[in-house]
Amino acid sequence: MTTGASPAAIKTEVTQVDRAGDPVPQNGFLKTRDFHPIVDYGATYPANSVYPGGSIPIPAGTPILAMLNKQHEIVHSDLTAIITGPNAGRFPKADPDPVFLPNPTYPDRDEPYREFAIHYHDDFVATQAFPEFNSGVAPVSYALEAARDFFAINYGMDAIGAEVWANRINVGPMYQCDTCKFEEFFLSAWAVGDPAMVVDYPANAVNASGVVVPGPKATKALYPDDPSNVYHSYMGDHVQFRIPARGYQHHPCSSSARASMAA
Repeated sequence: MTTGASPAAIKTEVTQVDRAGDPVPQNGFLKTRDFHPIVDYGATYPANSVYPGGSIPIPAGTPILAMLNKQHEIVHSDLTAIITGPNAGRFPKADPDPVFLPNPTYPDRDEPYREFAIHYHDDFVATQAFPEFNSGVAPVSYALEAARDFFAINYGMDAIGAEVWANRINVGPMYQCDTCKFEEFFLSAWAVGDPAMVVDYPANAVNASGVVVPGPKATKALYPDDPSNVYHSYMGDHVQFRIPARGYQHHPCSSSARASMAA
């Protein structure tokens, strides 16, 4: 829903509209007649604002939701940004960008969309979750190397090796899953939790003697606003996936499977 006022003026709540079709203010907020909130996408931070923690100041006029400021400088990043046309609306029909050329596969090319940025990272030099996956550490390391954490999506790794190994040594969310064998479970959040989730006590946590503690240990996910590589959207959303490769190799089959499941 739009109003006759500028985006910066959208700061009231309504349950009805006037004759001009503009919302009628109520109680300091703005909502549509069916109680959906109207978001002020052009809102900015006032003077003397600080980032969470209370020590780093936020320059006055910095956008709260918009990714670009008035100088068209990037001030925020977001892997799941909403991309719109002018004034948070549709893209103009006359837009010369090839993205908006007629395409029968995408009949509504001018509609705003939610963008999922999925960065593939390959050939990492990474610390493995369990020492058995490091070269020469254990008799089984040679067999396990092929399944080690080696490929990442947005810096989050969740390879099959550590998941299977965790099940065998009875740690992590799959610690007591008797039917978890190999490929059939390691991509399932039902068995192993969301991919690449950062938790307070990971499955490979050890005791004072350096021995892995059995059973589940995590009690909460850190960074709860976006704790893992699971992207959120609403049913019927117009979604576009951007998948750049950040390594010299590209594995479209296995990587797309993980990306699809994360969506």
